[in-house]
Amino acid sequence: MFDSQNQVAPLALASNQLLRLADHYFQLSIQPSQAFVQANRSSAVLAVGLLGGLLSLLLSVLLYSLLSQRQRALALVAQRTAELQVSEQSLRGTHNQLRSVLDAATQVAIIATNLKGVVSTFNAGAERMLGYAASEAIGRLRLEDLVLPEELNLRAQALTLRFGRAIAGGQAMFAETVQEHGAEPGEWTLLRADGSQLVANMLVTAMLDEQGLWVGYLAICIDVTERRRVHEALAARDRLLEKLSAEVPGGIYQYRLDANGHSCFPYASMGLYDIYEVDLMQLREDASGVFERIHPDDLERVRRSVRYSAEHLSPWREEYRVCLPRAGLRWVRGEATPEVGEQGCTLWHGYLTDISDLKGVEEELRALSVTDSLTGIHNRRYFQERLKIELERAQRDGLALAVIMLDIDHFKRINDRFGHAVGDRVLRSLCQRIGQRLRRTDVFCRLGGEEFMVLCPGSDVDQARLLALELWQGVRNVPVEGVGQVTASFGVAGWRSGEGADALLLRADAGVYAAKQAGRDRVEGESA
Repeated sequence: MFDSQNQVAPLALASNQLLRLADHYFQLSIQPSQAFVQANRSSAVLAVGLLGGLLSLLLSVLLYSLLSQRQRALALVAQRTAELQVSEQSLRGTHNQLRSVLDAATQVAIIATNLKGVVSTFNAGAERMLGYAASEAIGRLRLEDLVLPEELNLRAQALTLRFGRAIAGGQAMFAETVQEHGAEPGEWTLLRADGSQLVANMLVTAMLDEQGLWVGYLAICIDVTERRRVHEALAARDRLLEKLSAEVPGGIYQYRLDANGHSCFPYASMGLYDIYEVDLMQLREDASGVFERIHPDDLERVRRSVRYSAEHLSPWREEYRVCLPRAGLRWVRGEATPEVGEQGCTLWHGYLTDISDLKGVEEELRALSVTDSLTGIHNRRYFQERLKIELERAQRDGLALAVIMLDIDHFKRINDRFGHAVGDRVLRSLCQRIGQRLRRTDVFCRLGGEEFMVLCPGSDVDQARLLALELWQGVRNVPVEGVGQVTASFGVAGWRSGEGADALLLRADAGVYAAKQAGRDRVEGESA
């Protein structure tokens, strides 16, 4: 470390050491001087001195080493302290952020508890929802104190049966979490600080520490009181609607047609089942079951009318037949008003009703309106309607068409001699005989009085003449009871292209007139 000014004695008593002090290396050389040798001639003294020096040297070295380690330890402590301060600041920031998030959730109550259920966290949403200040709840209230006791007891009884062991009321909220390591949200009636109640959807989960150990519970509550009130109001409205619709003949419905062509009935009253005999739950998903019930001859017309109503947003009205598994063939009338719905769909609100009985009455009235009440055959009105239809068909398709007109000979004389009752019997007898000899496609009508007409679609004048001769023979060859032989005069005319109904009938009437002039009881008509 430094050079001594004393002269070194030539003795073996010397020491050389390499020392490391304060991260530096030093060469230490110890040698006896002449003065030291003179003063310590004794060997014992010499040894003691030498050992003492060495001991002092070692103690000095140890002291310097301890000081050096202390300095390093202090440096490490300072470094670790700085790191802990940074971690503490970060943790404090995270805690503040978490607290801000919890307090920002003002519509959700977030409540944490320890394993005994004592509240340890009570956010601003819980304060707002339940009316307790956080200071009033934390460490003082248990989660079970916030729930209606009757519900806890009922829930505990149900869980006791479910798990096969006794569940206390206070543990009812935690039992599923403990038993099944998870729970589903459930509705609970919570108690506010002022004693009022609210319905909340509550989920209780376990809280774990960094080692995965169970340290408490976390309850998240959402107030569903208003939602339940709305649901109850909607349910009451639905019940009222069902009662009203049950009193309405037929069914009330909402029909939806999507842009991709898919259709369904979002709402269908019970009456729709009677009309279509299709499961209503199925109709809420897919309306194809309804269209499968529609009569094949009416299906395309119904589909076309629905498309037209959707394209023009015009009211939909239609009458069609349905084929039902139990009720058989029925008639249905439907009306609905369309509107544009979400995502480009069209919604109809309307009703359907079974009009089979009405159709039956209409058919009866229709039959009466075109039937001669005395003879039971068709009347003049029906003949005129069918003649118009058959003329249009003949003109359009180039088909043959002919008519046969007949008039009972001396009918007025029969009435005068035997009375109108007998005259009526003569008319009915003649109609029966002629009707038995006609084809299914022929139309037999009474024009009035004793005049009759046979419309023969698909027959030319020669074919009609042969039929007229057969009818003439059938009339004259069978006498009428109480009267005897009855004869008739026949006129035959075939339709000519472009000819109207009046011209055709006029020529047939001319044939009857010619038969009368020729002596009656005969067939007169033109040839092809």
